[in-house]
Amino acid sequence: MKDLTSGNIYKNFIFFAFPMVLSGLLSQAYSTIDTVIAGKYIGEAGLGAVGATAPLVTAVSSTIWGLSVGLSVYIASLFGAKEYQRIKNVLFTAVISLFVIVATVSALLVIFTNPILSFLKVDADIIKEAGIYFRVYISGLFFITMNTFGVLTTNAFGISTFPFVMSLLSAFLNISGNIFTVTILDMGVFGIALSSVVAAIVVDVCYLFKFNSCFRDMGIREVKAQYSLSSLTSASHYYLPNMFQQITMYFSGFAISPFVNSIGESATAAYTVIQRIYEINATVYQNSSKTVANFVAQAKGAGKKHLYKKAVRVGLIQALLFALPFILVCSLFPEAISNLFFEKGSSAEAINYSVTFLSYFLPFIVLNVIANLFHAFFRGLGEKSPLIVATLVGSLARIIVTLVFISSYKMSGMYIGWVSAWLFDALVGVIYYIIFKKKLKNAEKSYN
Repeated sequence: MKDLTSGNIYKNFIFFAFPMVLSGLLSQAYSTIDTVIAGKYIGEAGLGAVGATAPLVTAVSSTIWGLSVGLSVYIASLFGAKEYQRIKNVLFTAVISLFVIVATVSALLVIFTNPILSFLKVDADIIKEAGIYFRVYISGLFFITMNTFGVLTTNAFGISTFPFVMSLLSAFLNISGNIFTVTILDMGVFGIALSSVVAAIVVDVCYLFKFNSCFRDMGIREVKAQYSLSSLTSASHYYLPNMFQQITMYFSGFAISPFVNSIGESATAAYTVIQRIYEINATVYQNSSKTVANFVAQAKGAGKKHLYKKAVRVGLIQALLFALPFILVCSLFPEAISNLFFEKGSSAEAINYSVTFLSYFLPFIVLNVIANLFHAFFRGLGEKSPLIVATLVGSLARIIVTLVFISSYKMSGMYIGWVSAWLFDALVGVIYYIIFKKKLKNAEKSYN
């Protein structure tokens, strides 16, 4: 475990962030291979089936991620203040509460799968397979989200190497599981979903052992954890804004899904591919910026406010250094990357949709790098308004602009809406940060 606020900030940032970025890439690697196997061995219909409900799955998963990341930042502040018993109580209460919440949500989604597919306007040719994949994946959602909870919690303790090892294990289990179930057992999309769930269960067990080891190092392993809803209430100003942020951001994607699916199977397949490519790029700077959130939370807990501004500067440099190589490769070689996902004979229209996004729209993801940095900064402080307002403005911009352009420009119209979301989100973050710096400067003057 490590106090990130002690020592050289550049060294701490890079050594903490590098394993997290690799962990994120590994997670995206096996998710990407899921998509590649679906496209290469099951065909365009397989791609569509896996991706048809992806915006909804992502919306639900990301809402739980918002809760988990908020809790992890709160735990990081407790770690900075050395309040170890409270950490154990929060973790114990959170896991039980998450199980109840996720199990309830998963059951409802499985029950209402058919109406959901109908609302999303899933093409009739892939609706059966899409339903199978959705039901299996959602049934194991608790175990899958616990992987993320494990990563974020160990990050809060200043640990980033163990999550990397777990990502390696998860990647191996997912890839080998996919190859076995799809290419040998011929289980189709059912096998792809099943592999994700089984891998998640194995990794969850490993995180339980790691938590026990951390409690031993803190000197509280023998102290009994107490279930206390008040401990979650104390953390609510950390996780509620994050949950709202994720709900707003990803349900905006869910809202435009029917319009994408209504364009046709090629559009759905292409959207599956570009979502995966976007997530690969995003995971790089998002995991890099987790350093900022954990650093600021620990600094706040330790009363080291003078480190806030340096965290933003170092965090931005680091995020860009990590992100730019991936953005450039995707933008310069759009056809080669797109063809990795499609089998020979796939429609030229689907491939063209993907190439267009990578060539002309993905470079604007730099705006999202900036927006995400400020998300991480204000998340570490436990500030509600910046997260809520930035995400709400960005999401509304995405929906409105998409609805205006998608009928005339089809998928390009959707891409324009996406870029608009990144732009407005970043602008709001910059404005809030300027205001925050002025308040901090005035507070320092008053103190002096």
